[in-house]
Amino acid sequence: MYEARSTLLTGTDIVVVDEGHSLKNEESRQTKALNRLATPRRLVLTGTPMQNRLSELYTLMEFVAPGALGTRKGFVAHFEDSLRAATADNATHEQAHQARLRTHALNEQLREHMHRVDDSVLQSLSLIHISEPTRLGMI
Repeated sequence: MYEARSTLLTGTDIVVVDEGHSLKNEESRQTKALNRLATPRRLVLTGTPMQNRLSELYTLMEFVAPGALGTRKGFVAHFEDSLRAATADNATHEQAHQARLRTHALNEQLREHMHRVDDSVLQSLSLIHISEPTRLGMI
């Protein structure tokens, strides 16, 4: 048991997490345990990188590329709060403009780490046949 735990914490080359949206809660035991793994390569497979809050995306990115989006506090202040303000009923044109600029900036930051694909990638490899459209997302 000790050897397996030691290997996971210090000697794993890659970690692949399927259903990665389950990591969106930074306080969950699963997220905390996976974040302890000392591995140079981390891959998350998910169809829904975020559902309700942009901070969910931050948590996934913190697992895949720690520090790539800065601190949580800075990320929330710069991106999430700005976008929330821009979608309010009383949002100004300036808030909407700033939100568009920040959305573009965030997409640029994510480009290196997030790759969105659909099922056509799998079908092109002739690995499986999917009868109804499915969206797959990879970070």
